[in-house]
Amino acid sequence: GWTAPGRLDADGNVDVTMTNKAFGDVATDSSVSDVAQALDAGYTNNELYTSLNVGTTAELNSALKQVSGAQATTVFREARVLSNRFTMLADAAPQIKDGLAFNVVAKGDPRAELGNDTQYDMLALRQTLDLTASQNLTLEYGIARLDGDGSKTAGDNGLTGGYSQFFGLKHSMAFDEGLAWNNSLRYDVHNLDSSRSVAYGDVNKIADSDMRQQYLEFRSEGAKTFTMMSDTLKVTPYAGVKFRHTMEGGYKERSAGDFNLSMNSGNETAVDSIVGLKLDYAGKDGWSATATLDLSLLHISERTRRRYGAE
Repeated sequence: GWTAPGRLDADGNVDVTMTNKAFGDVATDSSVSDVAQALDAGYTNNELYTSLNVGTTAELNSALKQVSGAQATTVFREARVLSNRFTMLADAAPQIKDGLAFNVVAKGDPRAELGNDTQYDMLALRQTLDLTASQNLTLEYGIARLDGDGSKTAGDNGLTGGYSQFFGLKHSMAFDEGLAWNNSLRYDVHNLDSSRSVAYGDVNKIADSDMRQQYLEFRSEGAKTFTMMSDTLKVTPYAGVKFRHTMEGGYKERSAGDFNLSMNSGNETAVDSIVGLKLDYAGKDGWSATATLDLSLLHISERTRRRYGAE
């Protein structure tokens, strides 16, 4: 930040020397060092730079985290939650006829809530085709429409709207004694409207953006089903491997002036070793319940870093 110390010279005049300490020298949090250096390199006298003349190192660390966009993580995390919600909705879809199943959840239902007061309407369709006596193919499709109030935390982002689509393809082959080999392919596309909050000192800005995340997953597992309680309860332990690839599109923020960010694209590829347990209960009068416990034992991932830049 700028400082202007005064000094009395021999003639009784006051000399004022303007000095500017580099952000990189003042910031003490290693997570913001790259941002501080980038700001120093591109110094210009605008609202963003003026706002960073704060009183303490702690305030500067906090401000740099906000202006960098590094804390804006909620939106893409909610997208992953939404993908899991579709899986649950499709799995629980009651069958209508000829292998066709349908399920829906609407805003106002507690099951249709995400963080930051975000709600959604979601539809799930599932069609199962019997290929042979021991093999079947399942097609899944879903769509969700989102509605939210945006960011609730300074530095973070939050959903304001958008929609997601889900595409699934599953193949199952049954063997003797309850054994099965299951393979599935999943592709999700999230088109998300969001806002990011920047609030420190006298600054109170909301930056809006439209972003896109694509998620691709292939899963292969072996399973064995045990039936109990006169066939009303099925217990299925399973083990396998999951490959997944996430692509986050670049975007440019608007409506926050000098605080708008331009983000490039990023992606992550991961391999997980998985084990789990699935419970299916079919009671009287058509009442049923399903529960799944899914654990990742080994996780290997590679991620390309997203770069943040002020507009």
